[in-house]
Parts: sequence; C-alpha cells; structure tokens
Amino acid sequence: LDALEIRLLLVSSLWICIGYCRCWNKKLKMITVMLIIVLIPRQHQANLSNSGESSNANPRKCLLYKPKFDFLLQHMLCSYEQLGPDSVLLIYISGDGCSPQAKAGSESYDSGGVVLNCGEVSRNSGDLVDDYYSEPTCNLQCLYPGDLYPLLRKPLLLIVESNNSTAFLSMKSLFGQPLIVMCSPIDMPLFLQEQPQRGSIFTMFLHCPLTAYCFVCNIVRIPVALWDKCQAHVDKFYAEASRLLVRSKLVDSSYKAFYSDAFLRTLLLRFLFCQCTLRMHRNFRGNHDYLPRSSPPLEDAEIVQSPNLIRLVLDLACILDVLSAFRESDETVC
Repeated sequence: LDALEIRLLLVSSLWICIGYCRCWNKKLKMITVMLIIVLIPRQHQANLSNSGESSNANPRKCLLYKPKFDFLLQHMLCSYEQLGPDSVLLIYISGDGCSPQAKAGSESYDSGGVVLNCGEVSRNSGDLVDDYYSEPTCNLQCLYPGDLYPLLRKPLLLIVESNNSTAFLSMKSLFGQPLIVMCSPIDMPLFLQEQPQRGSIFTMFLHCPLTAYCFVCNIVRIPVALWDKCQAHVDKFYAEASRLLVRSKLVDSSYKAFYSDAFLRTLLLRFLFCQCTLRMHRNFRGNHDYLPRSSPPLEDAEIVQSPNLIRLVLDLACILDVLSAFRESDETVC
C-alpha cells in the first residue's frame, strides 16, 4: 500500500467505529467528534488539472466520546494551532440534536446544536455568581454553530450527523477561507425507522457508498462478481461527478479548493453519490428532511440534477435489479 492508501484505510477504519456506534435512538445522548488535519500541497491548489497524487503523511486524528465542552474546545484549538499554511481541518460530529431553550438573539445559536455531554452543570450555592444568575438561553453542554466560528480563520470541512444537523448550514465563511458543511438527513423514512438500526445511513454512504446503496434498496447479500461490477459502475459515477465539479462555473470555490486533496475529494464524491441516490429513491424523494444537505449548496450548481449522474444511478439499479426502488413499476429504463 502506498501512503495515500494507508491514509484512507486508517481514516475509514474510524468511520466504521463511528457509523456502527451511532444510532437513531433519541434516548441515547452521545457525541463522537473526529478531528483530522489534512495537508494540501501548494502545487495542487494552484493547478487542479495536475494528475499527480499527494504523498501526504497520515493525518493526525483525535476521536472524542461524550466530551465536555471545555475538553472538546481544547482539542479543537490544539488541532487548529497545528494547522500549517497548506492544511485543512476536518471535523466529523455525530450526536443527538438539541434545541435552544429561548431565543439567544444570534442566528448561530437560535437554531440549536448537538448534545455534547448530558451531565448536568452544577452550581455552588455559595458562589457570588448566584446573585447574578439568570435562566440560560442555551445549553452549556451543547455544541452550537457559533462555537466553531473562531476556527473559520483557516480552511474547514465540517461533517455533521445528527437529527439537528441543518443548524450548522447557517455557518458562513467570514474570513474568506474555504468552508464546506455537509449535513446528514434529519429524519429517516418509515421503512428505515422500522428496521433495527446499526448505524447512520449517512455515515455508511461516506464510508462505503455501494453498501449504503444496497441497504436502502433492501439488498442483504450480493455475489462477489456482481459486487465488483457494481463497484466499477460507482467509479464511473465518481469520474463523471469529478468532471462536473471541476468544469462547472456554478460550483463554489471551496469545493474546488478541497478537491485538490485525494482524501477530501473522495469525501466530496461520496457525498454527491449519497445526494443523487437519495434524491431519486422513491422512499426519500419529496421530503427534504430525508435528504443530506450542504453549504454552499451543490443543488445551486445543478450537479445533482445532472442527466448523466441520474442515468448512472439508474443503471446501477438495473444491474442490481432494484429499479422499482427508483421508478414506478410500469416504468423501465434498463
């Protein structure tokens, strides 16, 4: 294995742990935070058409479980401090959503956030602050979009998997640095809610898109030869999506900046595959709560509506004989 393959393998192994620890049980209060530093060579930023692959060292990773806010902030700032001029901070957050107790008067806090640690904050009755204490508008042990704004002074790719993930879509690039926020669906169709949950379908798409595709199409077993054929078809989707991302004038510059790194490019393409698949699936389409979203939105670039990508998703359904999951029974495109 070369250095790039080792990087992808090690980071993907973390997603396996995250994806199968996370469930949609609303009674479970948990959060998983993964901080990754990814290096982007200058020559790749200057020339996106460069076909050479990066030989970056394996990125630094930090995996936190149910951290308190001060502990999480310490690790985020430590990772931020280590960012070089050609680096990107990747933050993956998985946890239950929290709503504000009252209007905070700030857009970055009014939409709620993600639960960090469900332990209650105790106050000493002898403290002087008790005399001035007022009812809080936000939860002390929740992570809000506004808490991440100091990190926007450097490039940031944020992935949020939560039933309140869309709260982070309000984040804007205030300092002119590349910023992408990729959010999971905030709800699931009934047919998935009725099944035993072994993880997040969104995280599964980011880890192994073909496995997730089979899962939403209710495919349990697949022969190895058919798997290889389908995987080659998924690779065709990546190739076409890459062409559209690079050539489109409507795609935000943040996507093109992160596209130059092989690891981040893989994430972006898998997210696109997830978007296209779920938008076309009969049980997902028509309800925005069932669909992943991003900021800046890729929908504005019309990539997810590309006829070529739509055709590739349907062709994959034909190969697996699950076209009925995407089209009415009397329709056929195979």
